[in-house]
Amino acid sequence: MTLRTPVKDAYATHDKFWADTGGDLTVPVDPYRIAEAMGIRVYTANLGPQRSGYLDAEAAGGPVIYVNEFHSPKRNRFTCAHELGHFVDATNRSLPPRAFDRDERASKGTDSDEIYANRFAAALLMPKVAVERLVKDKLSTEDLARRFNVSTSAMELRLRNLGLHAA
Repeated sequence: MTLRTPVKDAYATHDKFWADTGGDLTVPVDPYRIAEAMGIRVYTANLGPQRSGYLDAEAAGGPVIYVNEFHSPKRNRFTCAHELGHFVDATNRSLPPRAFDRDERASKGTDSDEIYANRFAAALLMPKVAVERLVKDKLSTEDLARRFNVSTSAMELRLRNLGLHAA
């Protein structure tokens, strides 16, 4: 039996719902299109200052992801991918539908569900093969962040986790 990890689950999701759009190097990855392909609706809403996003897996008509309408588009892309991570993890573990909330627990790095979802989101939005390829092209961290449509801090963390350095 193969051990599941958030990175493996992200790549499997990428391969099933995104790679056919142009291969492993098609960036930026669009988490909204992936959600749609998975049958998950995504909406913006006023979620208050402390909540970035929310997955309601029990919503009438199927699962729904909400992202905070007052957050930046880059943050909302990451939040959408993060909530997809919760959905994939729960589905793969055959857990009953429930709600997941991206709030301050996600940024503290102590909750195992939140750690999984953050790692899933990073791997989904910034696939290793694409990051490695563009690092070889001598792009700066800022250029990589623009190319992947993520924040500079998200790109810095991804590079560090992959053991890579931008130009």
